Amino acid sequence: MLNQWLQAAQRPSGGFTRFGVTDVTELGVPSDAVKDHLYELLQVSAVDPGFLSDLANRLGWEKTSAIVSQRLPSNSSARRGRFGEVVGVNMLHQFDGYVIPIEKAHFSITGGQSQPSTDAVLLRIGGNGAISEVCFVESKLRTRADGMAGVEGIRQLEADYAKEIPDMLTFTASRLYERGDPLYYSFMEYMSSRDEEQRRDTFRLLLFYDASAWSEKCLANIEDDEPALSPVTVHAARITDLPGLVSDLFGRCGMQVIDDEP
Repeated sequence: MLNQWLQAAQRPSGGFTRFGVTDVTELGVPSDAVKDHLYELLQVSAVDPGFLSDLANRLGWEKTSAIVSQRLPSNSSARRGRFGEVVGVNMLHQFDGYVIPIEKAHFSITGGQSQPSTDAVLLRIGGNGAISEVCFVESKLRTRADGMAGVEGIRQLEADYAKEIPDMLTFTASRLYERGDPLYYSFMEYMSSRDEEQRRDTFRLLLFYDASAWSEKCLANIEDDEPALSPVTVHAARITDLPGLVSDLFGRCGMQVIDDEP
């Protein structure tokens, strides 16, 4: 569904030497169907769809709707950046075929709870069920000019990844084990071999900017900062009236947008 609104194109190599760039642009104004899909993604990011279905069967939709509203961020903590996290991860899933093994927000105690560490870990699964790639993902959303958001995102990835075992790997493995997911065994095979071979690790930075606020200086600043991670792909998404779109979608959830930009 996102491909009815967005298109992604990889830039020819040579523009930057330390990372690749994928330009994400709009095909047009998001339709009502696309907005409905975006709203659904925000819901699913907060509540496991299987759990949601079971709640509806047992409690009815009125009570289920109330529970979903409680799981979404409250009015006092509706971070605008949540939009970039949710849409960006699902963009990689729909456009690039990544598997989303765990939704971090499913494990928040309250809707307004913000969880630390890398935004997401995504996977590629081979035909034999083995994990062929583990992708560490960080997202930044800006509605006004900010040439340093990309540098900030890369540094966050670097800080999280510098640990002997990054927190998101332990978190993902634990959640897979708890729910008895068959993917747990492939993930543990990856975990046990990553000391000798980390070639499966990749990194993606998702930059969601209001189209009027975007500047190529953001990418130039990343290059000048000389990121040590490799391989890195920066997705530069430019969205017309991004503040209005986020406010519209969060409003459907009964939330007011809180400006979390520096």
